[in-house]
Amino acid sequence: MEAKSKSYDGTGDVKVFLEKVSLSSALKEYEGEKAAQNLASRLEGRAFDVYMRLSADDKKDVKKIELELLIEFEKGKQNREAAIQELNNRKQHQGESALTFAYKVLELVKLSYPTFNETTRKIIAKDYFVRGLHPEMQLALKALPTFEETDINKLASETTRLQLAGISGTYQRMILVINIFY
Repeated sequence: MEAKSKSYDGTGDVKVFLEKVSLSSALKEYEGEKAAQNLASRLEGRAFDVYMRLSADDKKDVKKIELELLIEFEKGKQNREAAIQELNNRKQHQGESALTFAYKVLELVKLSYPTFNETTRKIIAKDYFVRGLHPEMQLALKALPTFEETDINKLASETTRLQLAGISGTYQRMILVINIFY
């Protein structure tokens, strides 16, 4: 049974959608106009309106369709303040791996601070990554002797290692430990 990429209506992450359609086109060996048609056939609602407003030549160019969809729907470019607010409130979700959380934080930092250089964005992302973890994990990471020079990707790997070692990150366990010692 063939797995089919979902359609896109202008809600959700446009970059994820475009990546999935690109993978689908590559698997089916679609190129050029055929790849553009594959992408366009998965658009609905406001996203299809973006396609419809393109010139006849642009409708045959997958890169031009992707660019217009990104301009129209990429969250950070629409509203930098919304991206900053999401970044400020972003916490690691239950079941979300540390590496995925780090990636999502990096993406939000890119949207929030598009003019900053890569090194600066990674430093900012590291701070938001640690801040988005449970307090117990924050303490464990900050206690690392190499914390200051460790980048976000290595911290994400270390977070996974610490989780496997038993740092649960639960508030209840932390409160229990505090109550025992005080």
